[in-house]
Amino acid sequence: MNKFIIIGSLDCPWCVKAQELLSAFEREYEFKAHAYDSSLIKEAKKTYDHPTIPIVVMEDDQKNQFLIGGYTDLERFISNEEN
Repeated sequence: MNKFIIIGSLDCPWCVKAQELLSAFEREYEFKAHAYDSSLIKEAKKTYDHPTIPIVVMEDDQKNQFLIGGYTDLERFISNEEN
């Protein structure tokens, strides 16, 4: 089963919304919270080539990771899956 990983900050409203969205659709997720300006956030932005948080990634059973994007991308992804 696929799992979502949210990389973000506790004080980021879009990070919180991403968690709420995944919870509402009963999707498994892990929230990796870091300080907004931490080196870990900066490294994740570089690794996933995504300039903002949250950074939402989907992980499959083989631990392969696929970038979904930010909150709006996640919302679109979930909507497409549901339809």
